[in-house]
Amino acid sequence: GYSVVSKSAVQHTEGLGGCSLSSSSIEFSTLTARERRILACLVEGFSNKQIANEIGGSIGAVKVQLRALMKKVQAENRTKAAVLAVKSGFEEWAEA
Repeated sequence: GYSVVSKSAVQHTEGLGGCSLSSSSIEFSTLTARERRILACLVEGFSNKQIANEIGGSIGAVKVQLRALMKKVQAENRTKAAVLAVKSGFEEWAEA
């Protein structure tokens, strides 16, 4: 699948201050199916409105779920969550 967060972008972030994710990874099996769908949308670069349309919820509900997901994966923001997902092998895991 197409990923907005490319592997080269992930590698580039490794040398940037405040974006060190090398010791972190996501245990995808601990995420609910809905959280995995939201994470996939983040990796694709979807806006909150697009995520709401994709999962069949409201924008407000998506915001709440995003905050919970980011807390669960220990990411400060949606971009870091997407980078962490790619770095942790989310695309390969999701296709399996």
